[in-house]
Amino acid sequence: EDIRVPLQELEPVLLNKDIQNNAGLKLANEQLSYERALLDVERNLWLPDISVEVFNGTNRFANAKSYWGWQVGISVPLFFGEQKARVASQKHSVMMAGYSRQQYEVRYNSTYEQLRNELEKYRQNIDYYQTSGKQISDELIKFATSSYEIGEIDFFRYIQSLENATQLRLDYLDNLAKYN
Repeated sequence: EDIRVPLQELEPVLLNKDIQNNAGLKLANEQLSYERALLDVERNLWLPDISVEVFNGTNRFANAKSYWGWQVGISVPLFFGEQKARVASQKHSVMMAGYSRQQYEVRYNSTYEQLRNELEKYRQNIDYYQTSGKQISDELIKFATSSYEIGEIDFFRYIQSLENATQLRLDYLDNLAKYN
């Protein structure tokens, strides 16, 4: 039983340079936002801390009453050396996250340009074959066949001509596969 695959025309590939919707860049932006939020947390630890508490207490004895209470507290940081070092460290983390984001964007743009250039190269090779390469290949086969039949060329030259024509077609198919 023969198995046949229908030949389908492939559509041209469209590259999407919409970097704002790129998942890697979104991740880098989220990492930068996270590091900035941690910096804000470290900076807020310099501020006084206010606490309010409401509680309910009882005794362990029989018929004990419930006692409601509340307390308010304030804590003021006295020594800033350790906190100052933590803030400086977090500033470096924010800076590193920013550099990481910039590096990702540069790498993304570089890869995009490289792929776009490769795509253009394949497109030019495909266009060449469609405009003149196919005609050259067909004429090469036609000329080689007629020349061999009337004895102008030997079998070796005939095979070389067929090989050259076939190589043009194979190069076209290779470029088409790489393009798509």
